[in-house]
Amino acid sequence: MAPFFETETVRDVIILKIFLYVLLAVFGLVALILLANIGVSVRIRNDFAVYAHFLFIRINVTKLLSRPKKQKKPVLLKLSDTFEAEGGAAVEKQYKSKAENAVKREKAEKKAGGHVQAETPKKKKSPTELLEMAKQMISDLARYFARFARLRVKRLYAVAASPEPDKTAVLFGEMNIAVSSLLYVCRSYKFFKINDKKVGVYSDFTVDTPLVDAEIRLSLFGWQIVLMGIVLLADYLRKR
Repeated sequence: MAPFFETETVRDVIILKIFLYVLLAVFGLVALILLANIGVSVRIRNDFAVYAHFLFIRINVTKLLSRPKKQKKPVLLKLSDTFEAEGGAAVEKQYKSKAENAVKREKAEKKAGGHVQAETPKKKKSPTELLEMAKQMISDLARYFARFARLRVKRLYAVAASPEPDKTAVLFGEMNIAVSSLLYVCRSYKFFKINDKKVGVYSDFTVDTPLVDAEIRLSLFGWQIVLMGIVLLADYLRKR
């Protein structure tokens, strides 16, 4: 049988090893977060979409926010006996009648069309409106991230097209203005990068539909977010 002090020593060594492994795991997790590439990207392909990035994970934020909410069925409430005694029975009956009618109407719609009538589709935004949305978002983010974030214009193509040549020429001018305005806002970021070979505005008289294909990415490291938080906190405390 091993002496008592040897048993205590072995136990202490095991506890110390577990503590060191946990500490190493915590340090590794902190290092991973501080060195992680976190960002947001705006993508336009005849539609506007915003993606959130963390390491190799990409989430379509626009799709998540645009999910229709499930409508709750009306709940039939039982009013208190005191309220009924004071004349609330008539109100309760009226409420139940409205709730039951709503349920019946919903069942009738499902039976008639197989599903509830779909909402009217939203009007498709024009290319210049999509570019304006991207400019507004990047401008709003610049107030907080312009000094820290890296902004990269990966591609920005705009092709003006219309069934009528004169409208194509007008749209070409509008697209030039919209793209120039967008790039002007992008250049307000301290760390700005652009691939000039993948940026351009063109006109095409052989097709009828205009096209916008763009991707602009804003990214930070985790340690930059921490530093930004410290700077913003210092600015806030100084102004108080």
